[in-house]
This record gives sequence, C-alpha cells and structure tokens, in this order.
Amino acid sequence: MEKEISNQLTIIGAGIAGLSAGIYAQKRGFQCTIYEQHYLPGGNCTSWKRKGYLFEGGLHWLTGSRKDLPLYKEWVYLGAISPSTIIHNREAFISCIYDQQIISFYTNPERLRDHLLEISPVDEKAIRKLYKQIRRFSGIVMPIFDVPGVKLKERTSKLYLWKMLFTVLRLSPFGKISAKEYAKSFKHPAIRLMLEEVAGAENKASHMLTLLASVCSGDGGYPEGGSTEMAKRMATYFEKLGGKIYYSSNVEKIHLEQNKVCSITVNGKSVTASQLIVTNDTREAIDTLFETPLNEPWCHKMRQDTKPVICTFVSVGLKKDWSHLPSNFLIPLTESLSFGDFSYKSLFLNNYASYPNYAPSGCTALTCILFGDSYDYWKKAKDDGSYSEKKETLAERFAHVLTTHFQLSRDEIEIIDIATPLTFERYCGTYHGSWMTIDQVGKKAAIYPIKPETISNLYFAGQRIMSPGGTPVALLTGRQAVQYLCKDNNIPF
Repeated sequence: MEKEISNQLTIIGAGIAGLSAGIYAQKRGFQCTIYEQHYLPGGNCTSWKRKGYLFEGGLHWLTGSRKDLPLYKEWVYLGAISPSTIIHNREAFISCIYDQQIISFYTNPERLRDHLLEISPVDEKAIRKLYKQIRRFSGIVMPIFDVPGVKLKERTSKLYLWKMLFTVLRLSPFGKISAKEYAKSFKHPAIRLMLEEVAGAENKASHMLTLLASVCSGDGGYPEGGSTEMAKRMATYFEKLGGKIYYSSNVEKIHLEQNKVCSITVNGKSVTASQLIVTNDTREAIDTLFETPLNEPWCHKMRQDTKPVICTFVSVGLKKDWSHLPSNFLIPLTESLSFGDFSYKSLFLNNYASYPNYAPSGCTALTCILFGDSYDYWKKAKDDGSYSEKKETLAERFAHVLTTHFQLSRDEIEIIDIATPLTFERYCGTYHGSWMTIDQVGKKAAIYPIKPETISNLYFAGQRIMSPGGTPVALLTGRQAVQYLCKDNNIPF
C-alpha cells in the first residue's frame, strides 16, 4: 500500500534555519507554516536600532558570498542575496591599533605577508609559514552534502570535495591546538592578538586559518544591510512562495502520541502539527519543548559536550565620523575593562562608519563583543534587582575606555546599549543566550542527528546541530531537514 503523503509542514522558528527549511519545502510542494516568538525574522541573525543608529548583532561576514562557490548558489536560491546585492569585501579583515600604528591582516595574501614582514622582521619565519598556510587552505569551501537515499532532481557536484580532501587532511594538526597556542609562535604583540581574536582564542587554530584563507580568497564579504535585511529578504521570498509566518507566536510545548508529533501549543492554544521541523536552539528545545525531555543518546551527549559561546554585547552611538579607521580593529588596553569576574585587556571594535544608513550623518555606529560565560552574573543581577544598575556601570566603564584611548569627550558618546546573555535568551530563545558553540580543541566537531530515532515525523535544524554553528550551518541543516522530509514522503528533493 502506497504511503499517504501529507504536504502540511510546521516549522518552529523564523531564523536562517527555519526560513531556509521553509523555502526549500515550499519549492517541493509542502505547505509551510512558521511560528516565530519574536516580531521579526532572523533569530540570532539580527540587528536593532537605537536613536537613529543601527547596531549589527549577528552577521559579521557571510561565508558563501563569493559568486563561484556552491554555497553562494544556495544563498541566491533562498533569496538571501542576489547577483545585484552589494557585498562589501574589506581591504583589511582585521586590524590592530598598536603603539599609534595600524597593523592589518589584509585580504590580499601578498600584501598581508609583506606588511607583516615590514612590521615585525623578527617574525619572518612564522609570517612566511602563515602566508603558505593561507595559500594552502584557500581551496577549502563549505561542503554541501545530500542525505543518503534521498531522490534528487539535481545532484550536487562533488568535484570540489575531492579537490579539497587532501587539503583538509593537512589542516587536521591545527585542530589539536587553539588559536591562542598558535599565536605564541609570533613575537609581535599585535600580530599575536589578532591571531587570537579573529576567530576566538579558545577555538581551534584550524578555524582561524580557514577563516583567513577564506577571506583572502575573496569570500567572507558583508552584504549591504547586514543581518536584518538578509533575513527580511528570505522571509519575503518564503511568503511569496505561499508560506505563512506567524510572529509573536511562542511555541510552548510539542505534544506526542505513539511516538509521533500530533500538536504544538502556541501562545496557550493547541495547533495540529502532522510534520514538524524544530529550528530554534536544539540544546534548549530538547529540555524545554517536550512534556518529558528527550532522552536519546545524542541528547545526553549534547547536554554534556555543548560549550556555548556566550557574550555581553556593547553597542555605541558616536557623534563623530570614524570612517578614517578600519572596519574591524583591536585596541590593547592600558587599564583592563572589568565587570563581575570578567576582565578584558583588549577590545575588538566593529566600526560601521563606512556603511550607509548605520548612523546619522557625521556619526558612527560601533559594536563590541565581550566574550565569556557571564550568564550567571547577569541572571543573579536580574534576580536581586541590580540588573539595570550593573548595565549602567558597565556602560560608563566602556565610555571611559573610549574617551581614554581616543580623542573623545563623554558628550560625543550619544548612546551605549548593553545586550546581555539574558537579552539574547529573551528575544531568541537560545540556551543561556548563546548563539554559537565552541569547537573544542582536540575533539571532533560535534554533529547531531537531524532526524531523531524515536519520533517519526520530527526533524531538527539550526546552528547547534553542527559545531561551531553560524549561518552556513543554519542553511545546510535546514536543507537537510527538508531532504529527510522528502525521503520520508517518497518525493524528490
């Protein structure tokens, strides 16, 4: 007897994974409904406005922005970008203002090599090694895999996978050391600092090297309009295809009958769900969305092994034009910036002065990510009533750093907005306000099932499914969730 095909699909979350899954599914004949707890699409891929300033909170570069890459084709297919989308490719991917000098990691490999050799001749051997590694690893691209056994209308080309296989093997030793450890081979403090911070000091050195190799090959540009505009384009396209998005719709529970999803509770009301893709934070979902927390073996592993990327996010509206400074730069501090048990000896500033419509005329929008698991600190402050006071204290300390290191008066700092892990938790529903996962040194990258073993009509997608996460992982897991859906319904993807 032929299996009955249901074309109704429910998706939890209108982030990049949910929108990707929705668009792929609509194009395969499914009728999709997305429930999103926020009043905007994008999830962690978000930005916000304060007093005329736009603060980018999620997308700092887009993997797959280079037109000849397989991932670029997928972004275009999803309406996230188009051939006419302006992509800002930086002349310098990261810089450091050190001893009144700007030192930069240029995206032209030869210029990068020559610049660093001029800055620090004593590091010649290490610089030339770095240059060779950037050249060697530039062939690594984000792979696009198809689910085994799914019927494909168009088979994904695997030619580039074979080309880069040997390169990946040569990269593997750098997965056994952190970026901080790799940086120790350099003597110049600014070069060390940039190598540590460009992809996170705790992350594998392999991430840092592949990121530098990627941007030096022309990828990793910033689409004009950033996070919010990209998410809005995807949401608009999804709705144009016939999909429906219900905003301010919080999914409180998933209900099962005989190992199948039968319904969900949305804003206190029961809604039938015959097929369900969960794209909000998987680490949070397995514990809170089900009447009984999911207990498949991979769930235990996720609970035990997930080391979340957590931060306090500082946004600054500056009544000064900083277009003469790099787009992204580090400043070593003479006096540490501290709050709670956290202390920072340097700051990484994202400077949007050169981007249109991010600030009033003659002004600049800045952001700074203060990494560290500060969730408990801010949660305690919320509980004891000191939350607003502690945010104001941090804002004033941050203002002091800016006025000390730059020729600024306090009046030129128009706004300082602090987003804590509790902010991200409230708006995005993420585990402890986390938006990525640390890919821990010496361990294989975590990959979790998209289709659980014990529930037949349930699928997972999102950045937590593959460490370290990010927008490409959101896209790819959304795509694979729909492939499993197609396979289960015996229809081609």
